Amino acid sequence: RGFKFKANFNLYLFAQKQTYSFSEFSIASGYLGYTFSVNPWLRFKVDSEAGFRIGKNRMDALDFVLGGYGAQPINNFVPFYGYDFVSLSADSYIKGQIDADIEFFPKNHFTLGYAMANVENDLFESGNWLSLPDYTGFSFGYGLETILGPIEIRYTQSPERNKSEWFFSLGYAF
Repeated sequence: RGFKFKANFNLYLFAQKQTYSFSEFSIASGYLGYTFSVNPWLRFKVDSEAGFRIGKNRMDALDFVLGGYGAQPINNFVPFYGYDFVSLSADSYIKGQIDADIEFFPKNHFTLGYAMANVENDLFESGNWLSLPDYTGFSFGYGLETILGPIEIRYTQSPERNKSEWFFSLGYAF
């Protein structure tokens, strides 16, 4: 049970090797999540996160990239149910997610999840961040706590696509 808040702000002032016209810009992102137990065998996690670019520099390599599951988040890569790694990309996004964890037998977990997001360039300037989500995804999976760490298999799908994704995870993310 508890809250988690994380914020990040990066300021890019210079480019060492300019192969194009560079102007300074910033990237800001934030995360807020809450986890709670309903009873000893049922837990929920509700979270929301957002990120955006400040400035007009079009450096697509630093865009936010949504998709995948199970990897340790690095740079601007954001896990998102129903899409493969590096599937959705833009300079701004907003995402909400809810997960349920049911421990039906000691160290055995059944998980359900639902995620929704709006992802587009200049999302907060256009006002589309307040619209219904353009991207949604759900997941269900099975996890087992072992001496090597957690082992998990998760099926994800998105109603906007005719594809599903399977993800396998072994051990802890560091």
